[in-house]
Amino acid sequence: MNPGRDRVVAARSTGSFQILWSLWERTLLRGTSGGLALVAAWFVTPADLGHYSVAIAFLTLGMAVTDISLRQLGVIVPKEDLPGIAAIARRIALATVPLNLLATGTLLASGAEWDELAKLLPLYLVPFMSARGSASVAQLQRNDDFRTVARIQGIAATISLLGCLPLLLALGDILALSLQFLATEAIAAHLFRRKCRVSPQPKYNMLKRLSTVAVPNVAAWVQSQSERIAIVLVTDASTVGAFGFAAAIGRLGNDVVTAGIVNYFRPILARHTHEPNQWRRVSMALIYRVAAGSSIASALIIAGNFLLLGPALDPAWGPAVALIPAAAASVGLSSMGWVATTLLVVKGEARRVWRLQAVGIALVVPVAFSSVWGVPGLAVALVGRELVMVPVRVLSLRKLLTQRELLTAWVAYLPLVALACLAAYAGTTTS
Repeated sequence: MNPGRDRVVAARSTGSFQILWSLWERTLLRGTSGGLALVAAWFVTPADLGHYSVAIAFLTLGMAVTDISLRQLGVIVPKEDLPGIAAIARRIALATVPLNLLATGTLLASGAEWDELAKLLPLYLVPFMSARGSASVAQLQRNDDFRTVARIQGIAATISLLGCLPLLLALGDILALSLQFLATEAIAAHLFRRKCRVSPQPKYNMLKRLSTVAVPNVAAWVQSQSERIAIVLVTDASTVGAFGFAAAIGRLGNDVVTAGIVNYFRPILARHTHEPNQWRRVSMALIYRVAAGSSIASALIIAGNFLLLGPALDPAWGPAVALIPAAAASVGLSSMGWVATTLLVVKGEARRVWRLQAVGIALVVPVAFSSVWGVPGLAVALVGRELVMVPVRVLSLRKLLTQRELLTAWVAYLPLVALACLAAYAGTTTS
């Protein structure tokens, strides 16, 4: 008998299960929305999905400021400050109202009709619903209770899917997608608050502390989502629909893996910020797992696209199907951005994230204008941007990790780099 060794083994076993629960939580969210998007492809046109993609792009910006930032801050701040997050959640959600107006103007400029806009209105309410449960989710994650988080997300996703899938089959339009998104967030927020209610209580300087997390999230949005808005203004709704569909499928597995692993490691990193050696070991464990998971997810998505999705969809979706390999590989490479941002923010280096994001933001314009050349242009631009960004992201950690660890992090992403180059080449062969 070795009690010390038994405790270590038990801790590792528990940690493995917590990662699985965290991954399952993201699978439920991405799986239901991605599954509905696949079904919708049989009923709607690329232009319809293009308008939905633009609305989703503005929604994710709102979520970056509200729900995502509130959850991240809730894991980092001292436990006694959680009531302060609950206190500002509703006020922060009001910041999405101007975004809703901007989304409406952009959609009208892209040729959307008022009846189409009405079907997207449920998306405008999502940030208000999700922000209500942000502090409760942060508390559960601080307690490493990812099983409860996954269970609640599973209940919310199942109820929304059972309600909205028949609606999609009956109506055959994007209203069902919008309602499913809203229903999932509303049900989940209600259940989170019932399970772990955090009473609102104003705390000093909470908005300023939130900004240190929100600013990098907004910069990440500009880099990863804003090109949809630019594409619809440069070309048309059908092109952004093909791009949005390819991006949605490309993110289906990668976002599940990356977000699930990062969500699990974030509170562990926060607990070891004053233990340099242990913090670096945890950081490298995070990098290894994200790189490996993203490589596997990208490969599986590309294989499924060629074997299943391509033959099944209408020829009108041909450009979207051709773009999926490059989208999947580029999303996989972008997972290093999640890792770098998380490490910098947890370590109190959020200001340095701006330098990291500035390069990616500068590359949004070339990606948007590459859509003029169709799938070949977009495939090369998507992959090319991420090939530039991976070493930039790795080097942004040079003050946090040793040179050997930085080199190891770069090597961990080499399989994805090779896969991305092949995907870009495949995209250029599309006529």
